[in-house]
Amino acid sequence: MDNVNEQANYQLGQLYQQSEGNPEIVVAIIDGAIDGKHADFSQADLKILDNEQQTTAAQCAIADGPSCQHGTFIAGILAANRDSEAPGICPQCTFIAKPIFCEADSLSDCPAVTQIQLAGAVNDCVDAGADIINMSIGLSGQSQNMSTELTQAYDNAKSNGVLLIGASGNQSSNQVNSLFAHPWVIAVSAIDNHGQILPSANQGQWITQHGLLAPGKRLSVLQQEAGIGK
Repeated sequence: MDNVNEQANYQLGQLYQQSEGNPEIVVAIIDGAIDGKHADFSQADLKILDNEQQTTAAQCAIADGPSCQHGTFIAGILAANRDSEAPGICPQCTFIAKPIFCEADSLSDCPAVTQIQLAGAVNDCVDAGADIINMSIGLSGQSQNMSTELTQAYDNAKSNGVLLIGASGNQSSNQVNSLFAHPWVIAVSAIDNHGQILPSANQGQWITQHGLLAPGKRLSVLQQEAGIGK
């Protein structure tokens, strides 16, 4: 498949030209800490939702730690300026981040995040007025069965019309991340530049019934080939 066909299949140029997002749409990011001072966020309305349900400036305590690196990466996919090397999907939306991973030099130095904590974060984001919640996460030692608290949090999001997006996982499994095996959560599995699901991406019947596929490899290269961000 040549570059022209790749661009035609993804239609990235057309997608990015249609809209940069809307400030009235509030996107919540449940992930790690975010470096709000990064140059690619200079035009973004990006705040952190703290434990007191107050919004403060997004910042990291350990800039090169795994929490900050992953949280900033995910935020960049959504909120990075359109003139950056890797432009965001909807930089004009309003963003609230709810970090749930501790900041340390290694995640092994952090206590495991529980389903109850994730449930609390989802409920906090719903209460803060989120329209969409993105969860590109997995929890260490997660149970194969969803807890009552997490199920209720997802039901709460559904009753408030808040869309839930979750990463399918990267365990090469035919089952999605068990945290997102709920009918209201749209699980997303990654595809390559040929439209094939990546070998590492979880897939299976749940993706077929409740999920979506999205570019997960060479995306920044394809964006540049489509003339995005130039």
